[in-house]
Amino acid sequence: MQNPTMKTRVSKCLELATYSIRMFGKFPANVVLTQLAADMTAAKSHLATSQQTYEAAVLDILPARVDAKYENHRSDRRIRLTQQKVEMADGKKGGRIAELVFPEGSTPITRLQGDSQIQAMSDLEGRLESAMQLWPEAAAEREAIKEHREAYDTALAYRRNVGQNVRNKRALRNAAKEAFITKYVEIGSRVAAEYPRDSVMQDLFFDEVRTKSALAEADEDDDADTESEENSGENKKG
Repeated sequence: MQNPTMKTRVSKCLELATYSIRMFGKFPANVVLTQLAADMTAAKSHLATSQQTYEAAVLDILPARVDAKYENHRSDRRIRLTQQKVEMADGKKGGRIAELVFPEGSTPITRLQGDSQIQAMSDLEGRLESAMQLWPEAAAEREAIKEHREAYDTALAYRRNVGQNVRNKRALRNAAKEAFITKYVEIGSRVAAEYPRDSVMQDLFFDEVRTKSALAEADEDDDADTESEENSGENKKG
């Protein structure tokens, strides 16, 4: 028999367990095989639950990325708007207020992302505060920049937390996978002990490891069907 390894996909591990459990069930009179079916079922359940929890955590990555990118977009637009208001207050580009608030323009700020932009926005707030005596509207602009910075910072923190949660859940899944592989090998040894020198019976209870899982094959078939349909549509247009 072949044993799964940490490189074996989880979907394949679950498939291997399902195969063995069903085959063990074909021998209800054998107490040893009945117990092995129960052991394999428990190992499969633990791995499946850990994988589902990990996949659920992964699904949170996309909305977290969207939120962070959106807040970056909003912050960039608000920074440019503040620069426009500064130029209007000066009556020209590169005036005395602009030199104080945007000494290098807005681009060095808006081209940043993440924590670097958060810091740059905080610095911008400080410069706006220093410009209040020259430009009374600087106070309102400072509050606007602060609001956008805080929203962006919140989105970034959420994205970091989601990423950490994914790593934590992956570690738990990997531990469950290691436990499953250990149990699978143990069950194989017990089957070998139950049927010594009988390779036919030993192999009967275990499926091949080095083949794609049904789920992986289904994904490939879907891709092939989609490609076939797209090519068919192109041929019809031609």
